[in-house]
Amino acid sequence: MNLLAKVVLALLMFMTINSHALEEPPGTQSQEDADLYIEKLRLERLEGVDPLTFSSVLKGIGKSWEDALVFLPGKYFSTSVSKVNLDKKYPVVIYLHGCAGIVPSHDYGWAKEITKHGFIVVMPNSFAIPNRPSNCDVTTATTGFFPSAHLIRIGEIAYAYQQLSKISWTDMNNIFLMGFSEGGVATARSEFKGFNGAIIMGWTCTNGIFIPKKTPVLAMAYSDDRWHPLGSPWYGKCSDRSQGRDNVTQLNFVGTEHQTLLAPGAIAAVDKFLLDNLKK
Repeated sequence: MNLLAKVVLALLMFMTINSHALEEPPGTQSQEDADLYIEKLRLERLEGVDPLTFSSVLKGIGKSWEDALVFLPGKYFSTSVSKVNLDKKYPVVIYLHGCAGIVPSHDYGWAKEITKHGFIVVMPNSFAIPNRPSNCDVTTATTGFFPSAHLIRIGEIAYAYQQLSKISWTDMNNIFLMGFSEGGVATARSEFKGFNGAIIMGWTCTNGIFIPKKTPVLAMAYSDDRWHPLGSPWYGKCSDRSQGRDNVTQLNFVGTEHQTLLAPGAIAAVDKFLLDNLKK
């Protein structure tokens, strides 16, 4: 099965699940609901439905790539994928923004920090997809307005990876995945192989970590994040839901913030994680 088929199958499986299990954070979902969600995914995989029948699911996802922001080492301003012309290969970080879209003060900041170490950062723009509404209200820290956003974000990951494999400046031995908030959900739920490491920010991995077990994970969030308050089903840490993995590093920051760029030690941890998992 080729990558495109796998993308459609992944999207199809998510579509068959009740929308309340796809919210970020998962609304009033209980742990029992979460367990049912995981079981539903497992059963759907076993059914082996032909995914190519549902290729229309991917319609529009390509726009997230076409309108992606690309941050290059040594360059202050971002550019587009079509305008990048380089004569050597670079390690690449696919960075997924949150439910509010690309936020310059946070997302640009992360990209510029990462490019200092010789990485290219590609930031797909989910809201470039036609008729793609937001799944959240940032003023009230509530979600669930467009649960299908999570289908789209999984597709964006696979589409971006597929496109990078066709580009001469991509070092396919050094591809990383990094996501914030809604993008962190997609990162945690991505089952695609081929990433040197995955960085989950602003999410607590309520339904677990689906990334292949050999892939190292760095997770970071504030312990009292207003999106994941104490007493809610999504309170906690990714490391507590790592299903026995021994390669998950968790950073828990004190406070109620959601964005991670300015958290103490966050930049240093990301730098170390990327460089430690870079194949020479």
